[in-house]
Amino acid sequence: MKRIFLECKLSGQGTIYNLTPKTWEKTGQTMPELSTGIILGCGLAEFKTSKGKPDTAAMHLFQILIAELAHLIWKIQCKWKIGKES
Repeated sequence: MKRIFLECKLSGQGTIYNLTPKTWEKTGQTMPELSTGIILGCGLAEFKTSKGKPDTAAMHLFQILIAELAHLIWKIQCKWKIGKES
């Protein structure tokens, strides 16, 4: 999993990794460094507002961004491997 999500650069994941932080930076929150744990546990991420209250909008956006990132990378990797482009 780690190699597919974080290390393999041959099937085009770099584009996805460049776009995700650009979308996230609009929240004003710091994007956690991606790891296998962050990707697999994105539904458990918690973010707080400047007043210390839960930032549900940021939590939902993070969950959507990271889950879609993982899904898209998985599909690209499968297509790349199965399609014999590797």
